[in-house]
Amino acid sequence: MARRKSVLSSVADEVVGEEVEGSVAPQENSFRRRMSLVGDISSGRVDAKRTRFVEPEKCGLWEHHNRLYHLLTPENCADLISSIESRGEQTVSAIVRPAKDITDGIEYEIIAGARRHFSVSHLRNEKGRDDILYRIEVHDLSDEDAFLISDAENRDREDLSDYERALDYQKALEAYYSGEVRAMARKLSVKESWLHKYLHLAKLPDEIVALAPDVREWRRDHASKLVGFLSKPKEWSKIEKEAESIRALQDGGERVANHKPLSANEITKRLVMAASTKGRGGAVQTQSLALGEFGGAKATVTSRKVTIDIPRKKGMDVEALLARIESEFAELSDPTTGT
Repeated sequence: MARRKSVLSSVADEVVGEEVEGSVAPQENSFRRRMSLVGDISSGRVDAKRTRFVEPEKCGLWEHHNRLYHLLTPENCADLISSIESRGEQTVSAIVRPAKDITDGIEYEIIAGARRHFSVSHLRNEKGRDDILYRIEVHDLSDEDAFLISDAENRDREDLSDYERALDYQKALEAYYSGEVRAMARKLSVKESWLHKYLHLAKLPDEIVALAPDVREWRRDHASKLVGFLSKPKEWSKIEKEAESIRALQDGGERVANHKPLSANEITKRLVMAASTKGRGGAVQTQSLALGEFGGAKATVTSRKVTIDIPRKKGMDVEALLARIESEFAELSDPTTGT
């Protein structure tokens, strides 16, 4: 923890000009930055402590940032957008560092402050609030320090999902700690067991993660239940087969009335059940049924039984329903025979 505190408290009191002179950017980029700073100082956009107010277009997400920026929306940032709009300004500075190369007008890399960047951009682009600028604090940071700061700011935030954090930790483990979990845990001031849970989540194959409607639904406890099967070929083969059935159900759900896609929690239960079954009698197959006005029904099929779940509706015609089921029953395949 001491390491993170020293990094976070390292904001110097010197003027911005000194920061530019110490930059390691190429001479041309340093000159362009210096000219930009002159304009910012004259317009009152810079204070004496490296805090600046800039157009958000000058800032881009650091390539190892722990947020999936494309998943940010006006809806999941509504509270922050409303706060900034009502105050007329962003009150908490984002943490950035000078970009190594100025490309497409990007002068700063965002280390912490992606939601603030999205919210300010939204207000400027969608609501015409050109008076609101992106407030940043500029620091000269190594990649590891950038990672530690980003983690420190977002560690306890509920709006950053387990999955986003897991991907961040997995990349950092290889990039800064040579794959040594103990060394990384020590730097983060966390227990190895705590870190391992996130790293397990990052190990889930993409085809499994893609089954959920939103990848941010995946949590550490889901991974803990599944990751052990990765080293067991027979069990994982069952999981892959069940995943194919779930994928068909999820895709079909878009075309079947009243079907609600399975959540990551429901998906995990089905995959674990499939992996844990023994022998022919335990094989499980789940598929949707084309029951017209009775849409949303699904069947779980084994060699021993067929279980049909049908959403209940007011005024349901039971006899018509049974007739539809009878006509569809022949289409349900036996997972052990393929007929």
